[in-house]
Amino acid sequence: MTDMFTLIHAEKATHSVELMTRLLHVSRAGYYSWVKRRDTPSPAATRRAEVTAAVIDSHTASNGVNGHRRVRADLTADGVPASEGMVRSIMRQAGIAGIQPRTKKRTTIPADDAEQRPDLVKRDFTSDTPRTKLVGDITYLRTGEGWLFLATVIDLHSRMVVGWAMAEHMRTELISAALRMAHTHGHLAPGAVFHSDRGSQRRFNRSSQHLRSGGCRGSTVDVGDGGCQAWADAVTGASGSPPREGA
Repeated sequence: MTDMFTLIHAEKATHSVELMTRLLHVSRAGYYSWVKRRDTPSPAATRRAEVTAAVIDSHTASNGVNGHRRVRADLTADGVPASEGMVRSIMRQAGIAGIQPRTKKRTTIPADDAEQRPDLVKRDFTSDTPRTKLVGDITYLRTGEGWLFLATVIDLHSRMVVGWAMAEHMRTELISAALRMAHTHGHLAPGAVFHSDRGSQRRFNRSSQHLRSGGCRGSTVDVGDGGCQAWADAVTGASGSPPREGA
């Protein structure tokens, strides 16, 4: 019967409803009743439309940041009950989504021998003499092929990067390569202090040639030292800092 009514509805601009219902042996009153039901949304459809409007309003108000969980929390607070699955379905159908947080990679792992290396800089991140006081750090860069780690050596006198290296890992040889570049280009004076935090990837003393080949002394501070990290971030632009969680 529904197929008959659908055909009549499609052809009503060309043929009269009375003629078609008679030829198809269906009730004209039945056809008009079907049209009324068809054009009147069901309670379920009406409710979904209301929830959809509320979902879009909540997502827009968050500047497109909130995901389905936070959107649902907003709806609940506004007295618009909806299941998590319903909100997720509506957002998918509307083509909207929350901003997912990036995975924050850990670039400093405390070394076993960190306490054996003193802080020779004493939080004084200035130098009157070139090539005598340097700081190092590792940051990470997101690329189309994955993460790359950037190790830098910075002269605190000129505030220039005098050595650097990049790799897909942050093992000791990464920062060693950056330090070796600085040494090769004459940026390490005899007895120079090289300062880093207490990360295990900075364990140059594990193989003495890393520091001693350049006549350089190792210096460390605890992980998260503000002064040391500020100098490193000033050069690297804090490339590894991910945005806050939003979804």
